[in-house]
Amino acid sequence: MGALPRRGKGLLLYLHQNADLDAVGSAIGLKGILPHSKIGAHQSVSLPAKQLAESLGEVVEVDPPLEGYRFVLIMDTSNPSQIGLEEPPPVSFGILDHHQETYTWPTPHIYVDPSASSTSEIVCQYYRLKRTPVGEREAKALVAGIVGDTAKFRYASPGTLLQVIHLLKGAGITMEDVLNTIEGEEYFNYSRKIAHLKAAQRLRYRAVGDQVVAVSVVSSFEATAARVLLVAGADVALVGNGGKRRRSKEVRISARAKPHLVNLGLNLGEIMAEMAPKYGLQGGGHPPAAGMNGRSEVPLSRILTELQEEILRRVEMLMKGAGEGE
Repeated sequence: MGALPRRGKGLLLYLHQNADLDAVGSAIGLKGILPHSKIGAHQSVSLPAKQLAESLGEVVEVDPPLEGYRFVLIMDTSNPSQIGLEEPPPVSFGILDHHQETYTWPTPHIYVDPSASSTSEIVCQYYRLKRTPVGEREAKALVAGIVGDTAKFRYASPGTLLQVIHLLKGAGITMEDVLNTIEGEEYFNYSRKIAHLKAAQRLRYRAVGDQVVAVSVVSSFEATAARVLLVAGADVALVGNGGKRRRSKEVRISARAKPHLVNLGLNLGEIMAEMAPKYGLQGGGHPPAAGMNGRSEVPLSRILTELQEEILRRVEMLMKGAGEGE
């Protein structure tokens, strides 16, 4: 990342649509080294990430004009469509990510590490490289990013956990401090509670063997609602946003899977990335947690049904393969 402008002057840290905790957390963390940089996101910022930014006094501009910057660093973005670009940015740019590289744009400034749990973890590497201590604000942001992309450490490696311990000890903060920064009053928000209850009320499920794939629709909090359905008993949960955004043909779908299916080989990020173009959407993510969003003429109910069918098909294949291997 030696091409980045000194102290971030003229630098935009650009994040994917509906930027999540890792995207915003890694950008705030990197801004600790590059204080004059700005943070922007394509179209929207997720509610948890917005809460993080507001708690730390950071501004994330939605759809900033890229032409106004000397250098654009695209962060935590697995696919160009997630930032709404079919062609490379009109200025010098680089890519910093932990997803499997999918870019074909010509640039010498690419750093992708799929072995990292999150982009926030890669930013921690940059701090070590620069021999710069991580401040309290930046540590909260980076730990929040790691928490988000490891499903609260469910998918964290020993190395990731050691990195979190280093951040907490170095900045003199606790996990309670970080979780309060992420959740704040939103954790007890009435609308969030109702969204979770409605997701359970409206769910439809199908099973292959004893593996249950559930789908539901809410008007907000689809990501946390999907996690709630896993706790309720689903092995895979798909929750679509069917509120005001649907009237403007906006689609948002969150998908979550339990570890035993991920260990068997189920990859929700792969499924979302493969199926999204069929509906004119952008999709991607990780094996246990992925999403799909954008504008589509296809009814949300049809998209959810077809995703459910595809996941059931793949789960059945994986179960058969596991049985034959015994």
